[in-house]
Amino acid sequence: MKEAILVTGSHRSGTTWVGRMIAHSARVHYVQEPFNIDNPPGKGICSAKFYHWYTQINSENEALYYEPFKKTIHLSYDLLAQLLDKDSKKGLRKIISEYRQFSYSKFSDKIALLKDPLALLSAEWFFEKFRTKNIVLIRHPAAFASSLKRQGWGFDFSNFTSQNQLFNHSSFPFKDEVYAYAKEPKSIISQSILLWKVLHSRILYYQQKYPNWLFVRHEDISTNPIEGYARIFDYLGLAFPPAIQDTVAEYSSPKNPIEAEQGATHTLKRDSRANAKSWKTRLDEEEVLSIYDGVKEISPHFYAESDW
Repeated sequence: MKEAILVTGSHRSGTTWVGRMIAHSARVHYVQEPFNIDNPPGKGICSAKFYHWYTQINSENEALYYEPFKKTIHLSYDLLAQLLDKDSKKGLRKIISEYRQFSYSKFSDKIALLKDPLALLSAEWFFEKFRTKNIVLIRHPAAFASSLKRQGWGFDFSNFTSQNQLFNHSSFPFKDEVYAYAKEPKSIISQSILLWKVLHSRILYYQQKYPNWLFVRHEDISTNPIEGYARIFDYLGLAFPPAIQDTVAEYSSPKNPIEAEQGATHTLKRDSRANAKSWKTRLDEEEVLSIYDGVKEISPHFYAESDW
């Protein structure tokens, strides 16, 4: 079986940008966020059902997920399941189009690319079961916090405490804080600090255990997009021809806006260099200091003092 690709990391870390740029390769078939609770891709694409944000799949619950993801990675579209899905809002034309796209990609021996930040806690399972090539995005804690603040996105930490196979494991970090936040929500900045620590603690574990995975700081590819994507395509064994280089340059050009329109979840064409530092104007000094103090147990593994 070909090695599928998993692009993951915390949400707001650039996974969509990276996934979409890789998907310009003719050898790749893009699959959008199968772990997403609010906007699942549909049972034809992946029949796995999720009830928590950042679900962890491991040996205790894998029976629920192995076969659905095996089909997805093999690009086997389940046409009947999609047609019978009463919750689906897809029309027949959309379903037939998806079926044809998957069938063509499977016939053409394309590689499945799963783009999903919500799969971060399951990246190890995908690697062990399907030998995926894992790309893990890392983002500066202040940039992460400022993005959540701008979107108004809080996080319900009961998504962690309700997963027994995750939260009850001895390796789960910051248990007391997570439990307290699940009982009594705090400000978005405070939530972002704790969420960044939990997610990047897992990324640090991955770095130490799986040095052959590719770990990419959002700021590095934002500052040097062509060089950064050349490294990504080389890791995946994919060609990085001038046409894709031009696309990367177009989507990261200084001619693009720095910020997405308010309320827009994904705006790929950005001035990537300026966007990487936009948190410096979004956050006030007190917020930055709060974030710096809150993450200092983990952040030095990823960011130097000069990055603040």
